[in-house]
Amino acid sequence: MKRTTIIARAASVAALAAAICASVAWASGTPDQVNDPEWASGWLCELEGADRLYAGFTPTRRLLSAFSVRVVKRFNFPAEGLTLTGRVRVATGTGSVLGTATAVVPYAGEARPLVTFDFTPSLVLEPEGMFVFELANDVSGVRWLGALENPYPRGHSFDCDGVTAMPSHDFNFISYVPADGSAPDTTLTPNPRAASVTRSRRAVVEFTATDDLTYASNLVLNCELDGSAHTPCTSPVSLESLADGRHTFAVTATDDAGQTDATPAIMSWTVDGTAPTRPQVIGPRRPSRARATYRFVARDSVDRARQLKFRCALDSRRLRPCSNRIARRISKGRHVLRVIAIDRAGNLSPVAAVQIARP
Repeated sequence: MKRTTIIARAASVAALAAAICASVAWASGTPDQVNDPEWASGWLCELEGADRLYAGFTPTRRLLSAFSVRVVKRFNFPAEGLTLTGRVRVATGTGSVLGTATAVVPYAGEARPLVTFDFTPSLVLEPEGMFVFELANDVSGVRWLGALENPYPRGHSFDCDGVTAMPSHDFNFISYVPADGSAPDTTLTPNPRAASVTRSRRAVVEFTATDDLTYASNLVLNCELDGSAHTPCTSPVSLESLADGRHTFAVTATDDAGQTDATPAIMSWTVDGTAPTRPQVIGPRRPSRARATYRFVARDSVDRARQLKFRCALDSRRLRPCSNRIARRISKGRHVLRVIAIDRAGNLSPVAAVQIARP
């Protein structure tokens, strides 16, 4: 069995990558990773019954619509043309296959064509990191063009086993992404809960954003509190020293194409860290009848008067829930009516104690 190793054959460098790239129509999408510099060699594997080469690439977008490789036709290129197979794998040349495509290289035409493999539907390149394109050619009719030193810093090639890394080797390629079809979508997880009322003057907001094409790590997030100017932010955001009142927090995401979420994630909540005023007790202090009615009134910095709740007690220190208007039977003698107001945040007012004496 022959040794499975890459063989480099010198190739003419008369044609430059800039001129080659200019002739490409980009019919398969928008270029993402363009690694098609001047080439110096053609690479092939000396492998029994097959010819496979692997190039690592690190995409900046999470979808792959096509992948092109620059090849040179060898002396044994078949007259009927050649069908090449391309596979995208995860992490190494032996990683799981995400997708497979074929491309036909005709006998006539360019001697060093850019061969494009279209993936329909587009491949999802998750999680973010390096992926590997495998070029398989059972009749060994072409060589993958490349350079002796790799100018591409975000990936590297592998030997014919798909495992042995060769960082210094460069295989020419261009990866493509589909059109950016939509703006990002932003969601948030609030603490406190949305629409809640809290005594805490601190809030922690966690949020995430997703996009059809841009990786989440590349999305630009901007936050806004109570209509202030948008500022760049990362999750989570801690909000401190919040004043009493209603607050609104919004976060938007912008993708690599400059599209911004038209429906930002928004939450509103209310801070009330101030207790209501001591209740005012309206009613007779020296009732002449056995039954008397008393009404309670208090003010709060946030809640309206009708939103306040009360607890009261007659001749007892144990306060029980009561309405803002009570009627009580008053026996002859001295009595004490105690009452407090409670706002929606749970703040307790000072106790109002009223002396009542029925003759």
